[in-house]
Amino acid sequence: MNTTFKKALLPAMITSTLIMSGCGGGSSNDTGSTPTTSSRVTSGIISGFGSVYVNGVKYETSATSMKVDDNPGASQDDLRIGMHVKINGTVNDDGITGTATDLIYENEVKGPVSNFDNSNPALITMTVLGQQIEVNADTRFDQGMTVADLADGVFIEVSGLLSSTAISATFIERQQAGTFNPATDLVEIKGVISNLTASSFTIRGLTINFDSTTVIDNIPANTLSDGLYVEVKGLLNGTALDASKVEAEEDGLGENADDVEIEGIVSDYNAAASTFTIQGQL
Repeated sequence: MNTTFKKALLPAMITSTLIMSGCGGGSSNDTGSTPTTSSRVTSGIISGFGSVYVNGVKYETSATSMKVDDNPGASQDDLRIGMHVKINGTVNDDGITGTATDLIYENEVKGPVSNFDNSNPALITMTVLGQQIEVNADTRFDQGMTVADLADGVFIEVSGLLSSTAISATFIERQQAGTFNPATDLVEIKGVISNLTASSFTIRGLTINFDSTTVIDNIPANTLSDGLYVEVKGLLNGTALDASKVEAEEDGLGENADDVEIEGIVSDYNAAASTFTIQGQL
C-alpha cells in the first residue's frame, strides 16, 4: 500500500489529507489515448460548487445519489461549503476531476451551545453535548448566520474534523430562531459506544440513557455493543441524553475502492508504532 499526503484545503487548521492506494486502480495504456479512472472513497470538506469540489477534486454530480442529514432525496441545493461529506465515486487519471456515485452528509453533533468563550476571536470555543467545539477563520456558517449569533443556549448543528480533544468546526447551522427547549428539541450525536451497561453507554464522554422504549435500528438482534459506531437521537436530560433512537452507522470508508482519501486532523500519533488516527481511522 502506498501512502502520500496532500496539502490541506483549510490552511488555518492543522490538517492532512491521507491517500491510501490499494492494489487495483486504473492506469494509462501504452498509447495514452484512452483516459482511465480509479474508484475512490473520499472523506473531506466541500470547498466549492459547479459540481462539488472535495479534497481538490471536482466531482460531477448530475447523476449522484445524495443523502443529507438522513434525507435520502437530497439534492446539491442542500449542500453548503464547509460540510464534511463522504463520496463514493471515481477519479480520472488527471487526478483533479471525477464522478460522484453517492454523496452523504451527516453532522457530528446537534445541540445547545454552552460554555461559549470568544475571549480569543481567532479561536472561539464552546461545548455542545459535552463536545469541545473550536471555531476559527475557516468555519463556515449557514445562510443568514454569523459568528456573532453564537451564544449559550443557541441550538446548532456542527460539521467538522475530529481530533482527540475537540471538533474543529468547518460548518455550523442554526436549528431555530428561539432558545433551545430541552423538553421538545431533539439532539443528536454520532460516535463509538463505550462503557455499555444494561441501561446506558457513553460516546466521547457523554452519557446516553436507553430503555425499552428506545428504538434500536440497523443493529443485528437489536443488541448494542462496545465499539459499535452509532447515531443517537433523543432529549437532553441535564448533562445526559435520553435516547429515543439508536441507529448503527457505517464508520469505515469501505474496502473495495482503489483509493481511500481522508481529510482530517492527525491525532494520537505514536512514533514507536508509526501510527496515528485521522477522523477516527487508525
